Amino acid sequence: MASATSIVTFFAEAFVGRRGLVDGVGAMSLAHIAAALALAGCASAPAPIEPAHDAPHPSSACALLQVARQGSPEMRLPGALQQRLASIRTVQLPRPVYQCGDANYQTDPNQLGFTFLAMGFTSDRRFAALKLQSVAAPLAGAGYTCLYQSEDEGWTLRGCQLDWIT
Repeated sequence: MASATSIVTFFAEAFVGRRGLVDGVGAMSLAHIAAALALAGCASAPAPIEPAHDAPHPSSACALLQVARQGSPEMRLPGALQQRLASIRTVQLPRPVYQCGDANYQTDPNQLGFTFLAMGFTSDRRFAALKLQSVAAPLAGAGYTCLYQSEDEGWTLRGCQLDWIT
C-alpha cells in the first residue's frame, strides 16, 4: 500500500506546471487537495456508540426504548401528568443509532420512519420522558414527548403530548 506521502507527491507532481488541467486552481491548492484526499483514505472507523449518560444503567434506556417501539404516541397525556413531563430534562441520544445488544434504535432526525431523539429520567428513576418523531415524508410527520412510569413489570406509557406536526 502506498504511503500518504507518496500519494501527495504523486498528485503534487502531476499538477505542478500543468495549471491548465484545472482552470483557476493553482498547484499549491491542488497539493492541499491531494493531501486531504490522502488523509481521508487513512481515516479510521467511527467510534462505537455510547449509551445515554443519564440512564441509571444502559439496560434502563434499552428497556424504555423497547417498550416505546411497541407503543403508540397517539395516547394523550392526562392533564394531571403534564407538569411531571415538563419537569424532566432530556438529553439527546447518540446519532445515528442507539445500540441495545442486537437491537438498533434509529436516532437520526433526518431519516424517515420512527426516530427516538432524546431521553431523560426523574431523580428517583420512577418516570422517564422520551422525545420521538414519526415521519413518512418531508411534509408528513409529527413529533411527540412521551411520559413513561417504571412499575414492577417494567415501563408503562402514561401518555404523549404532540410537539409538532407537518
